[in-house]
Parts: sequence; C-alpha cells; structure tokens
Amino acid sequence: MSKLKLSSNVFASLFAVATLTVAACGGTSSTADSGTDAATGGKGGAGTGGAGGAHTGGAGGTHTGGAGGAGGAGGAVTGGKTGTGGVGTGGAGTGGAVTGGAGGAGTGGAGTGGAATGGAGPCGGDVAICTVDAVRCTAGTPQKCVKDATGCPQWVSQTVCGTHQTCDNTTGACVCNAETRCGTPGAEGNFCPTAGAATFSVCSKDANGCFYVSAEAQACTAPQTCQSTGVVAAGTACGCPAVGTTLNSGCATLNGTAASASDNAVLRCEMVGACKLWRILVNCADQSLTAGTDAINNAPACVCKAAGSAPGAANALYVDPDPPMAISM
Repeated sequence: MSKLKLSSNVFASLFAVATLTVAACGGTSSTADSGTDAATGGKGGAGTGGAGGAHTGGAGGTHTGGAGGAGGAGGAVTGGKTGTGGVGTGGAGTGGAVTGGAGGAGTGGAGTGGAATGGAGPCGGDVAICTVDAVRCTAGTPQKCVKDATGCPQWVSQTVCGTHQTCDNTTGACVCNAETRCGTPGAEGNFCPTAGAATFSVCSKDANGCFYVSAEAQACTAPQTCQSTGVVAAGTACGCPAVGTTLNSGCATLNGTAASASDNAVLRCEMVGACKLWRILVNCADQSLTAGTDAINNAPACVCKAAGSAPGAANALYVDPDPPMAISM
C-alpha cells in the first residue's frame, strides 16, 4: 500500500512538472483537483529579427472558477540581432492577459560629415578687377568693364579710335577732334585760308563723321581768286575779282576805260578767262605822267603830275612833251 502511494506521489509530481512545463511553453488552461481551475499565462510573442520591430505576445486565456491560481511566468522572447522581446507575465485571478514585450528599437550610429572649407572664388580674389559697365581710356583706346564667360568682370577693349578722333576719359568713347577751319558745326566743302589769295583748302568728313582739312593750297583757276567766307560748296570758293577801278580788279563793261592814278595808267575792261578785268591800255608812267581825265573831252588820259609829286622835286612842273597841235588863227 505504501508502495502504491509512493508511486502515486511520484506520478503526481511528474504530472505537476509536466503541467508547469506546458504552462511555460503553451498558454492553455487545465482543470485542477477539487474543482479549482488554474489560469495559465500566455506565451510571450516571438520577436522577429530585422530592424528591431515590436511584437505583441498572445493574450492569456480567461476562465471563471474559484480562486485564481498563480499565473505562469511569461516566456522570454528574444528578438533578432537588433531588438529583444520583453518578459510577459500572466495576470493573477481569472487569467490576466499576458502581453509579450516589444522588441527593442535598434539605433544606427549618427554619421558626421567633415567640415569643408571653400577655396578661392572663380574670379581669383575677393576684390573685383572693375565694376561692370565702368569705362576708361588706355593708351588712347576705349575700354569697358564686362563679365566674361565665367561671370567675372574684366576690362575689354572697344573699337579703336579713328585717325581724327580722341578717346574721352570721362565717357570712355571716341570723339571727333575739333577742326574750327571746317566750321562749327563742321561742314564739307572749300574755304579760303586767306581772302583774295590764289589758293583754297578742302574740308572732308571721314567714316566716323569727323570733319578735317583734307587738302590745302589748291590753286584757283586764273584769274580767279579765293573769294568765299566760311565753308562753301566744292568748286565755289574761287571767283572773279570784285568790280573795282584798279589794275586786275573786276570790271562791268567790256572795252570800257578808266584812269587809275595809283597805277599811273589808263585801263581798259578786257575778258580774261572767265572774268572781266581791268588791264593796262596806256602806261602813263612810261612818260613820267600819271593817269587822269582829259580836260577837253573828259576821257581817261595821261596827264601831268601835280606840282611836287615827282621824287626829289618839290616844285617840279611836268609838261606834255608832245602836246596836241593848236589850230592857228
């Protein structure tokens, strides 16, 4: 009888161990002796390895009975390489819900970039060479500050000034040289450097719109002389002498005569080239006479000089060496 009782006790012990083993691994409810049910806590959910994901264990079974038995210990759940499942504990009483712990969150190491230090800018320095759109003259050539292909300001030479231009430092542009002989404003044509002279000069305009003297000492066609004032149309600066009463001055009526005391000659109006001019008809000086008016016919003629007019003879009297014959009575 004692042997049988011992065997029963051993069997009961083995059954209890098996029950605890199942409680630790299973999450089921079983019926105990004396009508009392023991609720067994659920097994903690197995965490899945990876990026430390959280996992919830299965709920513990609920049962209504007498006094609640002690809940079984939740199984330890181990996550993957990153997270670790928490320990689930069965609730006391009527089978509390058992929840597996969430897997631990894996945290990656924070990477820190090295500090970069910039080198020199693309324009090669902190100070700009020039201010965009600024202008200047260098060796007589205009320059302007503009951006190059890389966006850096640079001095760039502009169109070289012409022969009759000068670079203006204020505007950085080429301006025409002043030529007052061509007038203000300038004009193309001819002008007389000296009025009444036998030559003229020429003003021209170049491709840049600048006026300049392109030719000088151009001869007028004889017997014309330079007569214009200021710049006139080409070919009109020279002209016939103005009408006067002396030798080589202009006259109005062909073959007309005039006495020129200053020339000591009787003059006649003749055609010379394109001009009417006074030319010598009688040179009174050859007779030691001068030109005057004939007392009889009032025509121009050689006459005696006034008393004292001869050099070195204050009271000299000049007489006609060949007077006209008088009519005898």
